[in-house]
Amino acid sequence: MQTAPRRPKNSPKTRKKRADSVLFVEQSGNLRGDQTVLLSMVEAALRHFDGGVGVALPTHGSLKEILKRRFGDRVALHFIAEPTLPSGTKRPRDVLAWLLYSGCRADLWRAMRHYSRWHINGPRLWLASAIFARLLGRQFDVHLHLCYRRPELWLLRQLCKIRVVGGVYCASHYVFSDLERRCPKVANRARSTVVENGVDATIMKLGFTPTMGDANNDLVTAVVGRIAPEKGHELVIEVALRLPDYRFVFIGGTDDGERGFAAQLRDAAPTNVEFVGEVQDVPAALARHGVQVSVVPSRWHEPFGLVAVESMLSSCVTVARPVGGLADIAKHTGMLLFDTCEDLVGELRNIAAMKKSERRDIAAEQFERTRSRYSFQRFANDLAIAAHWPNTKSA
Repeated sequence: MQTAPRRPKNSPKTRKKRADSVLFVEQSGNLRGDQTVLLSMVEAALRHFDGGVGVALPTHGSLKEILKRRFGDRVALHFIAEPTLPSGTKRPRDVLAWLLYSGCRADLWRAMRHYSRWHINGPRLWLASAIFARLLGRQFDVHLHLCYRRPELWLLRQLCKIRVVGGVYCASHYVFSDLERRCPKVANRARSTVVENGVDATIMKLGFTPTMGDANNDLVTAVVGRIAPEKGHELVIEVALRLPDYRFVFIGGTDDGERGFAAQLRDAAPTNVEFVGEVQDVPAALARHGVQVSVVPSRWHEPFGLVAVESMLSSCVTVARPVGGLADIAKHTGMLLFDTCEDLVGELRNIAAMKKSERRDIAAEQFERTRSRYSFQRFANDLAIAAHWPNTKSA
């Protein structure tokens, strides 16, 4: 007959009860879509926890400075080594490096032991977190931002079996549907649910301020986000070649592994395409360049589509491919859709030919419906309910 494992002496049941607190553990130091959602999670947590809110993250990248600038001393930062893969894949060498990382994380241990709750924002940190959770008789929550591949789902299933995982929160209905199909034992758990992404609290403060333009050569179209093959930038280059009187702006950085692809795009781009690079304030960049239309040309199935939501709340008429979570966003917001290069050319010509009032009405409808569906307050409330956070901070 099996017996329950002995509870360590410093477990929550035997030590003096401390004020409720939460630590968010992030695997990347760069600001991408997942980390933008992390900022919203931290903002939401500050409304609930007396014992403090912390973030453990790698030292490199811009995320640490963004956290310091935005939250100051309200959020404690704990720096950990980045869980990188030598080859960037799931080869045996990478798996060995990841296992060694997971078993030797004194920096993560020092951060986690001070908090009553752990929220893990990246699968490369699941195993290390599971080791500490097992030692302390604790559980942690995970946030699924992507439709993960078989190795990550296998690991998540094993961690749920040994009961170190508490809540499993999917960033969209599309991600949850994929989890139901490929890993039903995890999806069917009582605490596996959808916490649909919302826009950051700073974006919610934006008012409706569209830039309409007056003629075809005034139409400025942006593609926002990381430059990578799966994001579909090359299709917009083709469109720009066919519409030489229209201006196109690419706003986004490039990872080290994609610099060759970005160089090819620059070589192929006509003179009506401008590469801006990575920016911290996307709405301000859109306004600065007079952008009226935002295109999301992704080839891969976006798990959610945060760029599309942020574009509509930046008062841009937004057009996207109906792939992955983008199709669901379109149903709720009236976002325009296209499938092929020919479709996008026709859509941009139609937008340019509209009266200013017609274009403004489309942008206004997208803005209002997006603001209603994907608000920060709705996201914060859903997360607090799913994670069983305390109702409010004590007075």
